Amino acid sequence: RESMIRADSNSEKNRKSSGNFPYGHFLAMIGGKWKPYLLMVIYKKGSVRFNEMVKRWGVSSKVLSQQLKELEKDGFVRKISGSQNNLPRTDYLLTEDGECLIPILKEIYKWGLEDMTKKGLYIDPRSYDYL
Repeated sequence: RESMIRADSNSEKNRKSSGNFPYGHFLAMIGGKWKPYLLMVIYKKGSVRFNEMVKRWGVSSKVLSQQLKELEKDGFVRKISGSQNNLPRTDYLLTEDGECLIPILKEIYKWGLEDMTKKGLYIDPRSYDYL
């Protein structure tokens, strides 16, 4: 443990970054408006096409692309590019690391749903798709 602290304290930037703490690391990895939704939809469907996600959520392709690239870089999803009927096709699958996040995301969702209900906050009906 002490050697980890020494290794991380080599730069001022590292010491001040919340990413050096487990909660900060977790939030840095799955933080972002769409990442938890992306992970849950891919989990529920087995794989999801990029264009399907853009149409379903109405999110810009630029934002969606960035979130998926980050999830891929962090090892939570795998991108598969190919073609179907001579049209380009891009699918995303969960990796083993991505699947490990699912129980955590389910608990976060459950807590959020209960808290919003308790406080009388509006819950978008589409959010039930991610349970």
